[in-house]
Amino acid sequence: MKNKKTLVLVLVIAALCAVVVLIKPGAPNDDTGNGVSGTISEGWDPGIDQGGVEATGIQIPGYKDAKMKEGDTTLHLSIGNPKDNKAGFYATVQLEDGTVLYASSLLEPGYGIKDLPLKQTLQKGTYDAFVTFQIVSLDEAHAPMNTARSAFKLYVE
Repeated sequence: MKNKKTLVLVLVIAALCAVVVLIKPGAPNDDTGNGVSGTISEGWDPGIDQGGVEATGIQIPGYKDAKMKEGDTTLHLSIGNPKDNKAGFYATVQLEDGTVLYASSLLEPGYGIKDLPLKQTLQKGTYDAFVTFQIVSLDEAHAPMNTARSAFKLYVE
């Protein structure tokens, strides 16, 4: 009888552990937005010298250009949410024709990603591209607040 009770207790504990593992929320560095994965890191820094000027409002990273090789599945572009922001970002990288190359999960202030796993490869050429930042509240609802777009040239060699 004692062995039966021990076995039942072990099975109940194992089942509870399995439930906890299944419902555990994803960590902020697990980016699985729209079927695309990558590693979001804390301590993201846009690498911009503000020249001693204090930033006000929501800061949006800007880009001039990016380069990659034909057939690459990763774009080396640092996107993230500056640490002093009081809002979250969802970032989408797309071409002017609407082709989505990358879509992130929530980027909290101070978090970003430097190597974007692309949804598709590109042929050689110069592309007009942009990063769209969907700005959202940091509460549980992640209510949309605003949208910002940062255009850049994408050179595929």
